[in-house]
Amino acid sequence: LDLIFEKFKQLQLYEPTLLVAILDSYLSMPLPAEKLDEIVNDALLLLSSADISTLPYLVTFLIENAPLKNINFFVESFRSQFKNLPAPKENSTKAQCSDCYLTVEALKQGLAKRNDLASEYLKAIQSQKNNLAIYSTDIWVLFCLYDIQEFKGKVFKIISKKIMQSEIGENIFNDAIEGHSSTLSGLFSSLKCLSDQLLCSNIEILNISGRNLYALLFMEFSECEKRQEIVGEILFHIGSGSIDEIEGAIKVLSSLSKRFDRESKEGYSLLRPFVTMLKGLIQYLTQFADHQIRAVFDILMMAGSRMMGTSELLAGNESIVERVTSSQIIGFEECNGEKNDCLDDLHIFIRKNLNHSANLSMQKIGIIGAVCFVSHKSNNSRKSKAEAKEMLEMLIRSISSDGQQMAIFFEEATKAVQSGNMEIEFVSYLAENANILLEEKF
Repeated sequence: LDLIFEKFKQLQLYEPTLLVAILDSYLSMPLPAEKLDEIVNDALLLLSSADISTLPYLVTFLIENAPLKNINFFVESFRSQFKNLPAPKENSTKAQCSDCYLTVEALKQGLAKRNDLASEYLKAIQSQKNNLAIYSTDIWVLFCLYDIQEFKGKVFKIISKKIMQSEIGENIFNDAIEGHSSTLSGLFSSLKCLSDQLLCSNIEILNISGRNLYALLFMEFSECEKRQEIVGEILFHIGSGSIDEIEGAIKVLSSLSKRFDRESKEGYSLLRPFVTMLKGLIQYLTQFADHQIRAVFDILMMAGSRMMGTSELLAGNESIVERVTSSQIIGFEECNGEKNDCLDDLHIFIRKNLNHSANLSMQKIGIIGAVCFVSHKSNNSRKSKAEAKEMLEMLIRSISSDGQQMAIFFEEATKAVQSGNMEIEFVSYLAENANILLEEKF
């Protein structure tokens, strides 16, 4: 038996393709506990260099046969050898992506069977006070255990505490998730739930982490149905009535609305496919603060439009811009002449509120929306500029006889000009008409 054992040890080192068969053979042999512990220790050393195709079985073997004694030593050895799993490359085969996915599944299922090992792993992560000592695979273990009901609450407490102590930051989540959508696909629902729980927090740093995690998941999981789920959950937070949730959810959507399709280079906002869902935001505007109303109109304008000049900007540039700031936007146009129902509906909604003479709060929503509409349309095609000018003229006519409306208009126009979003021609037009309005009124 000893001769066979020694031969297998040599084959492990020099014939890595036989690793699975060798480990399987060990389990069929009547080995004493000490010998099995030795095999487990040798297998631990292979984790960092094992071929991805053998990792699912190797992880399963190690977790199932981890010794009952000195379990903390096993966990630290496992962590040190299993720091990172390389993200599947763009040209990776389906088998390679599947192996990464199966490795995480092996981790989750193995820990679900070994509560002692799972608890010790959590203690090990808890004890790390330096964010450099927390690895991507530690975050995966937290995700896996968060997916197990028995550990869900404890894992959330650990994550929350480490976020508040700056031991887990955005960069660690990025390293653990970016490039790993196929690897973590089995944990997608759990990751959404974690984002949801963080965003619901009234502790600002946790709320911010929830926002960042939602945005990260949206960018990483590019399948339309998964993104639709994420947008739906974000909208649910907006309808919750919680001030912190509403503010956080609007900021997530605002960030995502400024991200553009990497593949088509057509300049579509990544939120464009979900614009029908986003139009539902209009019904909540009366409950929002001014800056939130402004943000919602910006989101709808961005999601319902196409950025002009994207192809020229990105020509010959491998690193496509995913996100733009307001000052970088060249202008927006309808896509290939197609009818833009979102912007049409928005136009109607703004006009309706501007003409709502009995209610100043509704008129205020109309004024904010009109200025936002003009800002977006002014840096655009001739047709869109004409629409912007028509909107601006209508806005000025509707407020000309009311001092309160004029005050709201001047405040919004000032913000638009200061942001740099409005084209200079319209800034000049605003200045001229502002003088006329003030002379007529005073």
